[in-house]
Amino acid sequence: MASSKPKHPEPVPEATQLAVMPFLAAVEGYLIEGNQDCGLRLTVHRLMAREKHRHIQQICTYFGGAKDERSAGRLFSAQTGLMGLALEKKKICHTKHYDNVNLFEQEIRADRIDAGEGGDNQGRAQSFLAIPFIGEDSEVVLILYAESTQFNFFANEEKVSTIANMCQSFCDLADWIVEQVPRSSLRNFETKKLDFKVGHQTAFRRINAHPDIVAPSFNHLRSFNLETI
Repeated sequence: MASSKPKHPEPVPEATQLAVMPFLAAVEGYLIEGNQDCGLRLTVHRLMAREKHRHIQQICTYFGGAKDERSAGRLFSAQTGLMGLALEKKKICHTKHYDNVNLFEQEIRADRIDAGEGGDNQGRAQSFLAIPFIGEDSEVVLILYAESTQFNFFANEEKVSTIANMCQSFCDLADWIVEQVPRSSLRNFETKKLDFKVGHQTAFRRINAHPDIVAPSFNHLRSFNLETI
């Protein structure tokens, strides 16, 4: 896909990248409608195994701004930010509503210190969203991650619920493509169920809204590792 391949230890198959990119483009279109300057950035991560542990791996470029395929394949620990919390809880997580930005800055600073990330949030995103996609074995397969520089951008539960519905439609389509309409040139390879590497506690516990929104789920998939054969 790219003229210069990213130098990551575990590249993401092109078929896997292409499977999620149209979906991300649709979510991006929904989120920026009437709000082009929201400083949006979103992508999808998968769970993958490498060197005796499972990791969170970025599948493709970020959407919402300038695209850079070199970000595909980046590895993150299981405790990274709101993604780590969504992975741990197997629930949708998003930044709660704040009446003023000072309170948000105070709580996210404390969250970052607890997670060993340093407390300064200056120049960083102001609102976050992480939606886990649950597999048929009740384990997390994918995580949609989004952030915005706009204060309270993901605090609206109606917006989060709409995105969750879009994610479920993606799951339904993926189930149908991979399992119900088998294709001789496309395989979804299993990912080893290894332990996660122990690290700092997951960040962003204070800022999470704890929404009561059902996480999207696959009926047939336990991994997302598509390759052409």
